[in-house]
Amino acid sequence: MKAILEFDLNDEYDHMHYKFCNNSQNMNLFIYELGQKLRSWDKYGCPFKTAEEAIQATREEYYSLLNDYNVELE
Repeated sequence: MKAILEFDLNDEYDHMHYKFCNNSQNMNLFIYELGQKLRSWDKYGCPFKTAEEAIQATREEYYSLLNDYNVELE
């Protein structure tokens, strides 16, 4: 069985969807790793004293993983 995706890269809409498909594996890994980090904090405890600290750490982890996996949210 084969599946072939075809995009007209001269078309802005098609080009955007091409980038989404091309980046899907990295996005999947990013989502998995973020979920694992959140699970770890939940299961083993976290060092945060306030909700603000937890939000800030989550945001930092989010952007760090986006960078690590080269995920572009455009």
